[in-house]
Amino acid sequence: MITGKFCILWDNKFDPAILDASTEAAGFPVENLQHDWFLKHWRSTDLTAETIDADLGVLESAEDIRAFFVYSHNIRTTADFHIQADNDAGYGSLAIDDDIPITADMIAYNIIGKFWTTAPYQYWRQLISDDDSGHPDGYIREGRVFLGDYFEPRYRPSVYPETVDIDPSTVLLSLAGQKQANIITPYQRIKYRWAALPADDIAILEIIFATVGKNKPYFICWDSGDPIKTTHYVRNVSDWTYAPIGNDYYAVEIEVETER
Repeated sequence: MITGKFCILWDNKFDPAILDASTEAAGFPVENLQHDWFLKHWRSTDLTAETIDADLGVLESAEDIRAFFVYSHNIRTTADFHIQADNDAGYGSLAIDDDIPITADMIAYNIIGKFWTTAPYQYWRQLISDDDSGHPDGYIREGRVFLGDYFEPRYRPSVYPETVDIDPSTVLLSLAGQKQANIITPYQRIKYRWAALPADDIAILEIIFATVGKNKPYFICWDSGDPIKTTHYVRNVSDWTYAPIGNDYYAVEIEVETER
């Protein structure tokens, strides 16, 4: 059952932020978390009280932060994971100190996330300890971080998304018919459709598409009430279509592919 909103998470304030981390392994700096490629990750050198700090002071004004997501990670259910925020660089008052329990779904879907109503703070920090019984990797890893605002169209898509599982692997045959596979990571192609959205929504969608185009990945959440299972890191594979249906309403179609 759907209990939340459809969200397009495109306004990532984490990308222009000034970052710092308690530790970072050689070749895996914290700035990798601002890179579109989630496999170009950050890696710690320890497992206890590791922090990732984002200073949003480079932005022109205080920004509302309503969502936080980490995609592609090795954090276990035994971890102690906090997202913290303050207007004090020393996190003296901790305006936000949310303990995010790491669930089996967060591991299975390779994503950690949370929505807020509004949180206009300058300094944001992840605080992570994952050393119970020893982590098999010996370090903490994250691939891509979203920290920012999102857009909710007035209405949810008219139908459930059309999803296609795609395996781009190829199979080569020898002269005798033996098969040899060139294995490539599978991905999904997802199509979202609205029978009608108002012109005000179309104006915002046009701004979003002008920002991300077909080259910049972003996040889409099908149901904010169940964000772990329904949030994908995606890239547009076609232009967005807006078909006028009268009275300043438009039929809309968005097609994306999951990043790999």
